[in-house]
Amino acid sequence: MQDYGFKVLNYFNVTEFGTDIKNPGEHTITVRAKDLWKDPNDFLYGKISDGILYNEDDTGKLIKTWEGGIVMDPGAFNFQNYLVDQGKRMLRFLPSSAGICIDRLDWLTFFNTKADDGATWYNDSPARSLFNSWRQLMSRLGPLFRGRNKAIFINAVSSVRLDIMKYVDGIYDEHNDRGAALNVSTFLGLYKPINTWTTDERSLQPDPDFYFQRFLYLGAFPTAPLPFNNHAIRPSQYNDSCYLSYGHLFQLMNQRRWVLLPKVVAIKDELAKVNIFSVPDGYVLPIVLANDEVTSVELEIDHPKLGHFDPKKIEVFLPATDQPISPRGFKSVDNRIVLDVPLKHRCAVVKIPTG
Repeated sequence: MQDYGFKVLNYFNVTEFGTDIKNPGEHTITVRAKDLWKDPNDFLYGKISDGILYNEDDTGKLIKTWEGGIVMDPGAFNFQNYLVDQGKRMLRFLPSSAGICIDRLDWLTFFNTKADDGATWYNDSPARSLFNSWRQLMSRLGPLFRGRNKAIFINAVSSVRLDIMKYVDGIYDEHNDRGAALNVSTFLGLYKPINTWTTDERSLQPDPDFYFQRFLYLGAFPTAPLPFNNHAIRPSQYNDSCYLSYGHLFQLMNQRRWVLLPKVVAIKDELAKVNIFSVPDGYVLPIVLANDEVTSVELEIDHPKLGHFDPKKIEVFLPATDQPISPRGFKSVDNRIVLDVPLKHRCAVVKIPTG
């Protein structure tokens, strides 16, 4: 993968464990301690049972999840030590890995009613919030990965809170193809990469232009089609053509950071939406979701707020078009530069080189 220019993040999970896990009392350990690792039930009940998150109804039942696994509390002593050791093993035995992506943080919204973190009161009793468990775990796991220059991404799902972001380098959220989740991830990732889950070609339909342009507007990157993707989009003639139409526009957004200045850019008469991001060699301005009948827009740029740049070097990139073009013209009005920008599929990305 690295030979093709890709970075690889390894799967990691701190809130789920095992497959086909049996309820307490349904499993008997019959192996020696050194062999517990060979069976998930043996390992669970022999090593890390303190991490089990039980149903709140006091029936002693487990909370089941994917493939018969169960939900766990990463704040439990033995289970947390196991997770930290797992992180150390990954760093040792997979040195070429770029880091990890931690799945299923939606479970952090739960409470462990059989534990007490000294701060949480839930249903008239002390408990442990799994958000506090996460913070404690990351205070150990985060420095390990930072010290080796490895990234930590998260699949936050519904646990999109600012206080979980310490030591987090990026977001890959399986719900980011939905508006509300995408908006929250965007605000958490103003200076971090945001990757969105694309399930299959139905995600692109009925309007692939709308699908891709909202990501351009918010500085997020959709999942690309890949053979054998696991419940994510795979290659097809239709999928590939959609992605190839927009791929070069997302390439312009590489290492993008939000420009948090007021009224830097605007579209005359609000005929389209526009945003602005800084990139290492300048600025990119995605113009998206123009009114159906609009083929060009006037883009107004507050020149002094962005520092020096040469308007003659500005380029316009269009969907499904290989080479950039120049704006149809520009003029200076007070402190603003006004560009006439052509559109295609209601979209354009303007590149302003600096330096």
